[in-house]
Formats: sequence, structure tokens, C-alpha cells
Amino acid sequence: MKEYSVFLKNTDRSKTAVVFTWDDNFERHLSLIAPEFEKRGMRCTFFINPGHPAFEAGHLPVCRKLLERGHEIGSHSSLHENFTELTKDECLEQITGAIGTIREKLGVYPSTFAFPYHAYDEEHLELVRQHHLETRNTLSGSKWIGIETAIPLQSLRCAVDGAVAGGYPLVFAGHSAVISPAEIEDVSIDTGYEPILLDNLTGLLDYIRMLSDRAEVLTLEQAALKAFVLDNARPEGDAYVLSAEQTERLAAVGMDGEKINRLL
Repeated sequence: MKEYSVFLKNTDRSKTAVVFTWDDNFERHLSLIAPEFEKRGMRCTFFINPGHPAFEAGHLPVCRKLLERGHEIGSHSSLHENFTELTKDECLEQITGAIGTIREKLGVYPSTFAFPYHAYDEEHLELVRQHHLETRNTLSGSKWIGIETAIPLQSLRCAVDGAVAGGYPLVFAGHSAVISPAEIEDVSIDTGYEPILLDNLTGLLDYIRMLSDRAEVLTLEQAALKAFVLDNARPEGDAYVLSAEQTERLAAVGMDGEKINRLL
């Protein structure tokens, strides 16, 4: 590997990164959530469990369409098992199994990872970082907040204000969305855990768009790569120079030169 120069064309070092992530395998990721981001020129991250028995027949076509439309597909482990209840070998199997399936079925390497149930310790984190650039819980200097039914829009806006004022990345973690509260009570609809009201989501996206001079909505892999470059690369004029070792680290988690330039 050689040194590699990159430029920030699609991200801005002066702006606060705001990341939206969505867990598990829901059709509503495609039908309800993705379109609202796309209408505003934004993209988000979907963390999937590709080892689920119904994944290939059910959610795989959804993931393909999300990728085609510019969203990120990340790993939520193979089967969404609690890492704190598994052996090290079992955790490794969950990590590498998900990577293998995503690469085989979708043709992409999942550069980011979300721990199921947000449950992990330092040993788990070290294991994950051998195979992924970053996790949702450990983005450099960031804070994260769940986006759920009971959280009012004003609280979500305040979280964004705090991140912009404090200059730290903000990561939202959710599962799905509903058009009305009545959908949550309808057992015939799989809405996921505590789905956000779609009106609250769109209100939040519009609020962030109003702050576009200070905040930018990024996928987690974009935000993680941006942080990696700003924290590690050598500034040289308008460019940031990645060392051979840093370039090798990025390549190991699926980030070659083409992908780096596309994300940044």
C-alpha cells in the first residue's frame, strides 16, 4: 500500500455529522423511511441481520433497492444475539457470518457494525474492530439517542441543537416508522420496537435541513470515515494524506480508493 490523498467533497469538516440508523429487517425501511431521506437529498444506514431464516426471501430485495438508492447497509450481526451472552468464538461467528452473507448476497462489505441490544464490552469491541471500521456506539466523540414513539419532536430537535453547539457527532438509533399511533396496536403489521411517528421523523429532517450551514446528515460509514481522516490523516493543502498503514486499515474493512472518494 502507498500513501493516498483524499479531499472532502461530499462532507464538510466544519459541519456536525448527524447520522440516522435503523435496525433489523423491515420492509418499512424501503417504503416509509428511505423516501423521506431521499426527498431531502439525504441518506441513512440500515443495520441488518442476514442470518435470519426469512432474510433471503423477504428482506434481501429490500436491501438491494436501498443500496441502489445510495443508502448504507451495515451489519447488525448474523442473528441479532446478545454478545454478552455468547462465547468469543460465537461472537466471531456472528460477525464474520454476517459479513460473508452480505458480501455474497449484496456485493458490498459492511464497513460499520451495530451491537444487538447495544450490549458489548471492550473485548467485543476489539473483536468487532478487527473486521469493521466503526460501531454505532463508538463513533469518535459522538453521542447517540434512540428515536422512539414516546420521544417528542422537540426533544429530538434539542438533541441536534446540543450536538451542533457542542461540535460532536450525533447518532440516532431506531427500528421503524408508523404513519399513525393506531398502526402500533395493529398486530397484523410488523412495525418493530417503538417505531417513530413519520411526522416526527420528517419534522426532524426538515429541522436539520434548516441547519444545513452547521449540520449534515451522513451515513454512519461516511461519518466514521470522515472522523478517521480528520483524526489520523496528514493535512496537506486542501488534501488529507493517508499513510500506507492507514490506507491498509481502510482497505481491510472494505474501503478502497473509489469508495473513500465517493463517501468523502
